[in-house]
Amino acid sequence: MVQLTVLSYILIPLTLYILYKDKEKIFYFMVFFSPFTASSVLNIDVGPLKYGLQLSYWFGVVWILVMGHKLYKKELKISRKVRKAIFTFLALWTCVLISLFMPIILPRIGVEVVVKSIKSWVGEVPLSFSSYNITQFMYFTFVIIIAIFSIIYCNTRKVIYNTLRVLLYSTQFTVLWGFVQLFTFALKIPYPSFIFNNTIGLNLWDQVEGNIKRINSVAAEPSMYALFLSIMIPIILILWISNTNIIHRRLMNILTVSTLIMAVLTTSTTAYVGLGSSVLLIIILLASPYYKRFREESFVKNVKVMMSIVGVILVIFIISAISITKVREFTGIIYTMIFNKLSTGSGMERKDALLGGLSVFIKSPIFGVGFGSNRTFDLFTTLLSTTGVLGFGTFIYMNISILKRGFLNFKNNINNEFSIISIALVISILSGLVCLFVSIPDIIFVFYWIVLALIVCITNIERI
Repeated sequence: MVQLTVLSYILIPLTLYILYKDKEKIFYFMVFFSPFTASSVLNIDVGPLKYGLQLSYWFGVVWILVMGHKLYKKELKISRKVRKAIFTFLALWTCVLISLFMPIILPRIGVEVVVKSIKSWVGEVPLSFSSYNITQFMYFTFVIIIAIFSIIYCNTRKVIYNTLRVLLYSTQFTVLWGFVQLFTFALKIPYPSFIFNNTIGLNLWDQVEGNIKRINSVAAEPSMYALFLSIMIPIILILWISNTNIIHRRLMNILTVSTLIMAVLTTSTTAYVGLGSSVLLIIILLASPYYKRFREESFVKNVKVMMSIVGVILVIFIISAISITKVREFTGIIYTMIFNKLSTGSGMERKDALLGGLSVFIKSPIFGVGFGSNRTFDLFTTLLSTTGVLGFGTFIYMNISILKRGFLNFKNNINNEFSIISIALVISILSGLVCLFVSIPDIIFVFYWIVLALIVCITNIERI
């Protein structure tokens, strides 16, 4: 059964209209909807297959077709710098492709491997090639193509600024929707999940810890939303601190404060890890000799004002939460969610999965056991066990080489506005990687690859 969602009646006609008026604008819709992992254009429920086509995937597929057509017509110019950057993405894709042969080869040569796949929540199963290997590889191929076409497309300052602007608007919208989710819970009125939380797949919009609502906004679950915020917070803070006004200054002020508050309201460890790593990296940046602009008197004043506003609102949140529940219960919930997860059932499960991932890696350390064959609760052991040293090492090398280019652009063009954007994106990816290695096992988030591609785009334009 294929079911159209409420959004499909708006977005499908809109897509056709954009294709008629200005095909390239499809890219910005894909960027805007990249964090909407709980939102589907259509849901497919046929036997064991339960799949929701995400909004970013819908616009992404259309955009790939548009770019593919332009490539076929030889309307795209690909410079030597761009080709070199694309090579690193293709190298990672090749490593993932090679790993897919391992679920077939290992059992035939007598290597017994027990894995935990997303298909088998009930327990562990012997390694075998399955449809899940194919679907995960298709998702990965999709985001790699998106990254490559983003590098090719974002070849001017205007396009890069517009892309960042759309990401900031998208963040503000998800934050506002997060507050809608919070207020409907607090006021005990029905939450309109059929709008942006309508996917038939993973969809945990109704999670409550004690009497505290866990906010996931438009994402499939709080940790996924926390990852998006953790990637956007460094960009927002650095642009705000440096008075780099990609959007209106008043809107930037609202976005900065509301995003920080929303990161706390997710009650996700991922958000707190991301927020902590972002603040630490920004402090290191402020202490560095490279950029004196951060030490302006207006900056210090703005930071004090912002922290005061955030502090007041958080105090109001805590008082409100305590009024709903008992003080001991409230502090117990917060302590468990942030610091004591390892002693809970969820924490023990994560620990066992981590050790299990390492044991799977030992069975096939070079090529892994196949992308999509094993899944833990973090990217480190998931990627290491499924693609081996070859795939994991290539992923690390790709990120380091891109981040190095971004940092060199910042170092060599300190007072250039583009260099500020460059270091913001670098810290954004670093924060995202910390979160991925701690509590997120997937690398198929469109927004991650778009931000990574933007660093390449900036360094292709600027001299480093």
